[in-house]
Amino acid sequence: MNADARDPRSTDAVALERHAKALSHELRSSARQVKSFTQLLGSVVPDSDDGGSGEYLRILGSAADSLQTRIEGIDWFFALTAGELHPDRISLVAVFEKAVEVLADEIAGKGAVVRIEIESGDYVVNVDAERIAKVATSLVTNCLTFCDAPAQIHLSFRSVHDVVEVTVSDTGPGFGSSSPEDAFELFRRFHGSDYPGLGVGLAGVQTVIERHGGHVQLTTSPSAGTAVTLTLPH
Repeated sequence: MNADARDPRSTDAVALERHAKALSHELRSSARQVKSFTQLLGSVVPDSDDGGSGEYLRILGSAADSLQTRIEGIDWFFALTAGELHPDRISLVAVFEKAVEVLADEIAGKGAVVRIEIESGDYVVNVDAERIAKVATSLVTNCLTFCDAPAQIHLSFRSVHDVVEVTVSDTGPGFGSSSPEDAFELFRRFHGSDYPGLGVGLAGVQTVIERHGGHVQLTTSPSAGTAVTLTLPH
């Protein structure tokens, strides 16, 4: 089955991509102007000024930088999730194995151990290969980001009836929340500035998987790490 045949939002997604690009352009332009004029003002404010002007300008500059970073996150999100899907029959196992290969240097740098467990079964799915590859890379990257060295990452695959499941789990800090699904909200973060990131990765993962007729489940705890399970139809 064509993936977009399961996605009634296909036309809307194309329009959304167009609007998102226009919005991103306007916001990026405004952020640049704020940053530029803040720097210009900073160049004429005397170093001896004790009225707080320098501190105010520093805050404005920091806010402009933060806005630009968030715009980059929005660009990444819509580049991943919007637009038409181009499905093909591919092995989900092969996609994740390729992601591990692509991230080999980062994995080695964290002293990470990646264990792959595959139950017997059919793991061929009808998906947009490029988007699912980015989903796989994003999930493994999350494990590396939030795990202290040596990171322990486990990829497990299961084919049940008419669906394929892959679970990506780690031994990271996890997070305490009565509603783990909150992690799928755009820009939602649980670890503050202790870890890098914008809080867009899981939102993008969920959107892409749901566009393919699948779903995403997350389990986490501060003592047991985090596990993300993707379910996709054959």
